[in-house]
Amino acid sequence: MPSVWGLSAVLLALTAVVDAQHNVTVEESDPALVYTPSISAWYPSVNPQKLTNGTLDRDYFHGGGYVAIGLPGATVSFTFNGSYIAYYSDQNNNHGSMTVALDSKTMTLSSYNADSVPQVKLFEAFVDPDVPNHTITLTCLEFKNIGLDYFLYTAATPAVISSNTESSSSPVTPTQGPTSPRSTVTRTAPATVTIVAAILAAIGWTAAFVFAFLFLRLRRQVATSTAYRPQSWERSMPEPLSLPPSEFPTESEIPVTASASSKRTLMQSPPAYSEDR
Repeated sequence: MPSVWGLSAVLLALTAVVDAQHNVTVEESDPALVYTPSISAWYPSVNPQKLTNGTLDRDYFHGGGYVAIGLPGATVSFTFNGSYIAYYSDQNNNHGSMTVALDSKTMTLSSYNADSVPQVKLFEAFVDPDVPNHTITLTCLEFKNIGLDYFLYTAATPAVISSNTESSSSPVTPTQGPTSPRSTVTRTAPATVTIVAAILAAIGWTAAFVFAFLFLRLRRQVATSTAYRPQSWERSMPEPLSLPPSEFPTESEIPVTASASSKRTLMQSPPAYSEDR
């Protein structure tokens, strides 16, 4: 029976792990972000936005908002605990170059593009989830804009944040550089569905093992009672001793110590009394 409960504990632990691994979206207005200078010095933009071809895009920015700055040395930093981080912004003809520093590694990239392109993944990387407090920092290098739409990271432990959360069902391939816009974030069923399915699977496995344990135990008890069942009383009694007729003594062979008449005489004769007494 302990093995059954041990299996249940393992399944529930796996369920907790599934719940712990999830993607978290950090919008540009999240208080966890550190801006230098402060966010009030960054230029904000909101939906809708007019594209360079003249069309109006009502979902240009993820979450409805965005900030940009064209000041060399301006930075924005974000510290997280997880295994993956990605940086999303737009590309435009008034954008320039920046550095992206993740922990001790730094690379330079540009968000310039002749046409306006929203929600481009400009950077992504995997990190060690066992090491806490990874920090990513964007630094503007020239008097041309760098923007921030949002960060997306895979949390290693459940976190309470003010941003939206998303769950991705497929692993992310690490690349550094722009990728196709609006195609990198996959919205799937909530993590609650996965949790419920895992719990139901754990309950099913537990019930199956309990049934198997009780069945084997009942079968063992039946086998034990059959093996030690006492034989009937008639069979347990020893067989009577039988001798051949030739071994029984005859009447003439039985010794006689006194005749019947002698015994009767002795019993009826009173004791003799002495006169001298």
